[in-house]
Amino acid sequence: MSQQVSLIISRIKEFVQVKLNSLVSTNTQIAFLKPFATRYLDNKIDKVEKFLYNFADKEGNIDIEGIVDETVENLISKKKAEWTMGEAEKIIIEDGKIKIDLPFINKQVILDNNDLQDFIKMF
Repeated sequence: MSQQVSLIISRIKEFVQVKLNSLVSTNTQIAFLKPFATRYLDNKIDKVEKFLYNFADKEGNIDIEGIVDETVENLISKKKAEWTMGEAEKIIIEDGKIKIDLPFINKQVILDNNDLQDFIKMF
């Protein structure tokens, strides 16, 4: 089923906010930096939106379910991959988990299979 890029971005923002709020509730360092993290993520989501438009049709629709299902399956089965996205940003995919370094506080957000399944349910 195709969905508008704007709806996809809205659901991604919702997913990230839920995970960030969960993280903030258990970690005071992150609670202190939540306003900065929120603005930082808002800036990054604009790049994701521009990226997604590369795969959209003329009406701005993407077959997101197929893409998300295949991507999650690839993430779960991937042995190890690592990307550096700036001086302090690193994403590691390993053993079915996505580990995202949080700049400035020397912490990681780790998304496991349950998180990925929650993400899939949003679509």
